[in-house]
Amino acid sequence: MTSVPNDKPAACPVCKQADHSSFLMCKDGYDLYNCAECQHIFVWPIPTIEALKSVYSFANSYQVQGRTIYDENTVICEKMHESLKQIESFCPRRGRLLDVGCSSGKFLWLAKQHGWSSVCGVELNKDTAQIANDNGLGVFVGELASADYPPSSFDSIHLGDVIEHVRDPADLLSRVSALLQSDGVIVLVTPNHDALFPILTFWLHRQLGMPWSHPTPPHHLNQFSDKSLDKLLQRVGLMTIHRQYQGCDLRYELGETHVLRSFRQALRERRLVLAAGRLLFAVFTAGAYTVIYGIDRCCVWKKKDFAMLFVVRKASCSGQPSPSCAFVPDDAGLTSNTSSGMSATYRWNRF
Repeated sequence: MTSVPNDKPAACPVCKQADHSSFLMCKDGYDLYNCAECQHIFVWPIPTIEALKSVYSFANSYQVQGRTIYDENTVICEKMHESLKQIESFCPRRGRLLDVGCSSGKFLWLAKQHGWSSVCGVELNKDTAQIANDNGLGVFVGELASADYPPSSFDSIHLGDVIEHVRDPADLLSRVSALLQSDGVIVLVTPNHDALFPILTFWLHRQLGMPWSHPTPPHHLNQFSDKSLDKLLQRVGLMTIHRQYQGCDLRYELGETHVLRSFRQALRERRLVLAAGRLLFAVFTAGAYTVIYGIDRCCVWKKKDFAMLFVVRKASCSGQPSPSCAFVPDDAGLTSNTSSGMSATYRWNRF
């Protein structure tokens, strides 16, 4: 894959500083760096937009799915239901909604069923965007910067598992903010590398040489923590009014270690001794990840988890959030609860 020239030091996309960043690891041929200032993890050098367009396509086996016309039997994942629930809890009206990185448009279709008057989407993958447009969802194929929507034209904007994919998350959030009504809300969902599961599996990587599942380059160019996401939102003039967390998917995380893929490759090459060794390593890795997953799920007192959902809006005219919107940890008087709309592992903290 083509990347930007590597003749500059790695600059953190959140802090925009290079002197705080240091090499962390290499995965799938991509170098990842860690910012000591804000805990952000990012790919450097950054792949070009032309290279990313190639990645996000059926030809590269990304989100391959059949042409589907949505109806009442269409299965919508629980995460999308929860995102829409939070939008409707904080948005004053069901007017115009934009989904950035909308894939095949299931979230937009769900919003239409909930009575939103107008839904639009932006998607880089022309193949999944075609499925959305086949369902009459009005999806623009390309980057948000090229979509040419008028300023302040949306009541709510959804960024579901998309900010980790983009080359410049600060630029994306600035553009999203400009498209938002003054009283509108943004719901942003992204993985959190500062949760117990990724912390413990990174320890396995460092101590035992096991693959670390959390970073998935070149699809995920940015790995946020709640600290780095807070800093980025503040930098672009947005404030968090609600946040909640969800546990990880063990099957997905095991897949991102690539240990079974490595075993199958050795089998295809008829290198039986190597295949046997890789199979043992895969079993050992799966066992260790399963134990850590069990520990992670048993730690019910955790204040944060693997996946973050932030509800944000534009800051006040003074540029400072009101005191009622400041995050207060549980030990300051609030309690952690379980959202009625999610599984028991979906825990959240109210503001």
